[in-house]
Amino acid sequence: MSTKRTAFTLVELLVVIAIIGILVALLLPAVQAAREAARRSTCQNHVKQIGLATLTFEEANKEFPPGHWTETVSTGTGRPRTVQSSALTYVMPYIEEASIGDKWDFTQTWNYSDSSLVIDNLRLSQTEITVLRCPSVQVDRGEWPGAIDYSVCEQINLGGAALNDLTAQGLIRPRPNKNGRYQSILGVAVSIDESGLVKPKRRYCTDGLSQSMMWFETAGRPIYYREGEQYIIRGEPQQTEGGHTWAQYVNWYDVHERCGTSMMNCTNHEEIYSFHVGGCYFGFGDGSVQFLKDSIDPDIFVSFFTRDAEDIVDPAAM
Repeated sequence: MSTKRTAFTLVELLVVIAIIGILVALLLPAVQAAREAARRSTCQNHVKQIGLATLTFEEANKEFPPGHWTETVSTGTGRPRTVQSSALTYVMPYIEEASIGDKWDFTQTWNYSDSSLVIDNLRLSQTEITVLRCPSVQVDRGEWPGAIDYSVCEQINLGGAALNDLTAQGLIRPRPNKNGRYQSILGVAVSIDESGLVKPKRRYCTDGLSQSMMWFETAGRPIYYREGEQYIIRGEPQQTEGGHTWAQYVNWYDVHERCGTSMMNCTNHEEIYSFHVGGCYFGFGDGSVQFLKDSIDPDIFVSFFTRDAEDIVDPAAM
């Protein structure tokens, strides 16, 4: 008399579980890679939106928003007021944030607060703005709702290790740009008579908008990262200088450090930094966005960075 099997044996069950585990292990990296590709695409689009908003601002005002700006305004009381602003405060209406831009008080500094008012600059600055965040940065920054991942790197610091070391090694050639400053498009300019500072203008970008950097990734701030790891000293997590909010005056910075021959992805503390493997997104002056690898020739990188250094990049050299 024959008997009918109605269930799997233990061995068969273990084999099936093992096969499922292998398939999951094979598929998981592909799923994660697809998700990161989508996040990178969104990040690239954010940089593009900010760049186009900056160009729209320039068309309307005949000058670019400065990476940082300090001015003295009259108060009518005989005591002038010093007002500090960052580049992103100027472009709010052009990134579909007119509700913030219309309420922003440019006669007050960025962190002005008045408890008698329904809204003030400081409270506005705590608004989270999606387009200013890179989705590849998946860390909790709930303590800083206005934190950002994009900012303005104004120049390559003349006294920094990056420029000095790489020039000494013959990897970067000296540039003839104005006053010896290796400036990007939104860097604050010195007036022609050198009497003071002026906001950047299109005509200062003599190398061409498509050849000059305008917006940079500085991701993860204000949580301090160094080469992929959170920076901790004596058991205490450190914070970066800026990046706590999009309105913060000290969001701008210069390039100081290097990792080998690369001037990116060393640290997000006053440096160019992303959470993408192998490089960063850069917004150029014509509104385009390029992903540049950290292995890029440092001299070509400097050529792309500077706006007036007579160093046009030949596409064939890329």
